[in-house]
Amino acid sequence: MPRMVKCAKLGKELPGLDFKPWNNELGQRIYDSISQDAWKMWLEHFKMV
Repeated sequence: MPRMVKCAKLGKELPGLDFKPWNNELGQRIYDSISQDAWKMWLEHFKMV
């Protein structure tokens, strides 16, 4: 069963990331409060930038 987080972006209880995106305080905050769905949205947005 995936780890659930209260997603700060989407406002729902959703599966969290399986990894910390960076090994620092920001990476920990993202790991603790961003869902897999929101992270995928960010990666798609980042490709456009």
